[in-house]
Amino acid sequence: MSTSDAEMPATPHLKDDFNQIAKDIASLREDLDALRGHVGRIGAHQIEHLQSTANAAFAELTGAVRRNPLTALAIAAALGFIYGVIRR
Repeated sequence: MSTSDAEMPATPHLKDDFNQIAKDIASLREDLDALRGHVGRIGAHQIEHLQSTANAAFAELTGAVRRNPLTALAIAAALGFIYGVIRR
């Protein structure tokens, strides 16, 4: 009993489809690698910006404490007291 053409699987078309899927996957991998590099560069830039902002804020805070040491001490004591009340 031989099978008719309608019952035969279309293997040439499947092979072409598999090859196209493999090419698409390879292209997606390349795109993901490029995206990963781009995101890495953006992340590094953001970290650099955040460090710069934190350093500037710390310098400003240090300057404010040096200009007004008693006020800074009073604020620190008040915050410590409030923290102690809340934790109790």
